[in-house]
Amino acid sequence: MTSENNTGHLVDELEACFKGTLEALVCQEHFNIQDTSETKADAESAITKFLDTAKQLECFFLQKRMRLSIQKPELLLREDINELKIELARKDALLQKHCQRIQHWKEILAKLQSQPRNQQQPPPPLQHPPQGQHLSPRQAR
Repeated sequence: MTSENNTGHLVDELEACFKGTLEALVCQEHFNIQDTSETKADAESAITKFLDTAKQLECFFLQKRMRLSIQKPELLLREDINELKIELARKDALLQKHCQRIQHWKEILAKLQSQPRNQQQPPPPLQHPPQGQHLSPRQAR
């Protein structure tokens, strides 16, 4: 059996196990049965089989990656370099954002210091950036 057939077989088996797991969890028969221990045992068995198949597939891909890293180490280095570049870009953007905030607060502080004591107003409320703007290195790809 070739590795491509093995991969296809493992993927097909994982898909079948996933379908079996969903079936065990949402099957109408289980809702009509009074014995919940039987339902629980079926679901646990299906989930265990799914997890075992997922581990087999993960091992297959890890073995492929190890063989590739031995045969062509430059590909692994290139991937690492790209991940580091993405991380540097993300951190540069974060530094730029902090520099902008610092500049903003310096301007507010300079305005407050230039005003006479009796005319000083309380500082404006802290402005928060919109949430969800940060990307992880995997999302940036």
